[in-house]
Amino acid sequence: MSSVKTLDRAFKVDRAINNASKNFVIIRFFDRGYPDSGKVTDWVAYYSRILSFFSDIYEVEKKDVPEHVARYSLTDQDTILFFYKGSAVYRLSEADISATMSSKDFFDTTFEIMSKVLQPRR
Repeated sequence: MSSVKTLDRAFKVDRAINNASKNFVIIRFFDRGYPDSGKVTDWVAYYSRILSFFSDIYEVEKKDVPEHVARYSLTDQDTILFFYKGSAVYRLSEADISATMSSKDFFDTTFEIMSKVLQPRR
């Protein structure tokens, strides 16, 4: 079972980012009509099983939150943003997601992503 929750309103996205019950919030912003959307959905579900113990994980269709699309310059059909304490700290673009999906060692890739997310901010 996936621990990915769906958001459908801008205020829900803001609330999820600012009132996280865990250390991180991971949000996938996507276009439903995108041909590889189903593959990415499966990947995000798998990813969420690994990271859900310390992350709240959501999906939101971009058409439902145009202000967030503009705020975070979401030009790819699929983008995953990592938030920590209310701020976006890391981005996986469509190309990054595809590379990770085809990666031979998913756990190494996940560790690399999280080490970047956990780097101290100045």
